[in-house]
Formats: sequence, structure tokens, C-alpha cells
Amino acid sequence: MKKLVYTIVALIAFSGLINAQDRFAKLTWEISLPMGDLDEFLVNENVSFGGISYDYRKIVKENITVGGNISWNFFNGSTREELVSGTTTVSGLRQFYFNAIPIMVNAHYYKDIGESQIYFGTGVGGVWTLQRTDIGSYFTDNDNFQFGVMPEIGFNIPISFTSNLNISAKYNLAFASANGIEASYVAVGIGWSSWW
Repeated sequence: MKKLVYTIVALIAFSGLINAQDRFAKLTWEISLPMGDLDEFLVNENVSFGGISYDYRKIVKENITVGGNISWNFFNGSTREELVSGTTTVSGLRQFYFNAIPIMVNAHYYKDIGESQIYFGTGVGGVWTLQRTDIGSYFTDNDNFQFGVMPEIGFNIPISFTSNLNISAKYNLAFASANGIEASYVAVGIGWSSWW
């Protein structure tokens, strides 16, 4: 009798798990390539390995999700070139730092390809940016909240019944504001995702 009760409970839990798979979460490590004004500001950093991203999505229609994303991408660069301003010349190590924290609402479309899934979509929202330059013991910084967009394409490769290896690429763009530069970068991510 106990075995029958355990079997029934397990089947109910399992069927609930199957029926409840309408949510998607994704945690990703990102490698980013700065572009445009951001690339010029950083002087000599071509790639950043400092990025993490979290997504939560919910199915609203077959093959379509809506949700949100929060990411953090960190960039730094440096140069020893002299800085000339009028009659003043400053020499020494100059270091450049840029933090971008996009906070987006997003929508995605999914298509099955065999056992795997491809998806594409976009996010829209705000990007908190912190731009800082250090020269010796002196620094300048610029803190802004800018409008941004984040088109994305990705793949879910199943590794278990509910979990996937996720590979994605996003183009992040924070539009220029009165005080902030236009910050754009491509973020390539690898991570773990799960439906539940």
C-alpha cells in the first residue's frame, strides 16, 4: 500500500512539473566586445571577461515569452600616452573603467531544431552606467541612467529533462544622454537555463 501511495504522489508531482513548465530562467557568464564610443573611451581593451546576466521569462503564447533581464558588464583599459590640455601636459598611467547594468523587459520567439531550441528577441529598458578615469590619485567619474535596447539570439541545448546549456549573443546599446556616452557592446554568453 505504501508503494502505491508513493507512486501516486510521485506521478502527481511529475505531472504537475510537466504542466508547470511555462517559466524559463537563465544565468549566463558573458564575454563582451566594446564598440563605438565605448571602445574609444577604453583606449586599448578589446575584450572583457567580466560579465554576468540573469533572465526570467514566462510563456504567454505558444513559442513566445515575455520577461526581464538584469546584467552587469565591467570594462577597463589603460594607457601611458601623455594627456595635453592647453599648456598643461600630464604623463603617467591613465586607467579607464566602465560599468554597464542593463535592466530590461524582453520578448522572445522560440523554434525547435531537433532536440535543441533557437530563440531570438529583444529587450528594452534602462542602463545604469558608471564611467571613470583615474590618473594617479586623481579621478573623474560620470554616473548616468540611459535608455537602452538589447537584441539577442541564443540556443538551448538540453542536458536534462528541465535544464539546458545556453549559448547566446546580445548587442547592448545605451543611447547617448546629456552626460553619458553612447555605450555599445556585443556580449557572448554561455550558461545554464531551465524550464519549470
